[in-house]
Amino acid sequence: MSNKRHNKHTPRDRAALPIATDQEQPADLTQDQYLQRLRELETGEQEAAKLFDQSLLTLAGGALGISFTFVEKFAPQAQETPLLGWSWFCLSVAVVACLISYLVAQSAFRAEQKALNRMRRGDRSAHHASKGWSRATQVMNYIAFIGFIVGLTLLGRFVYINLK
Repeated sequence: MSNKRHNKHTPRDRAALPIATDQEQPADLTQDQYLQRLRELETGEQEAAKLFDQSLLTLAGGALGISFTFVEKFAPQAQETPLLGWSWFCLSVAVVACLISYLVAQSAFRAEQKALNRMRRGDRSAHHASKGWSRATQVMNYIAFIGFIVGLTLLGRFVYINLK
């Protein structure tokens, strides 16, 4: 299997690629092929996570901006304003959680670098050092995603009620 073939795929395409082609089984891969495929999968995961974070931040910020404009232009006498308030709160939580996840991810990378250096010096216990930071990054991403979905749902309901 040519390594160049995988480099032209997007992260979404790369995730759908098989571990091995129909002609080869994972056990048939050489160590170099295995390591190359592992690097490709890790790179694809990192690219997908980056795109997710950027998209979520852009969409949540955009939803906040659009909702401000909607209230100002179309619904100055809006009904069900608590829906709007909760929507703004949830969308703000999404933005803040996304930004915090960037900072936590930086800490995870630093912890991983330190752990790698410790492992190189023979410290076998170091491989667990960055797991807490990685878990915290995942939690922040889930909070951001849930905040975005709930905020968008509440905003949609608010708009629906006020456009009747």
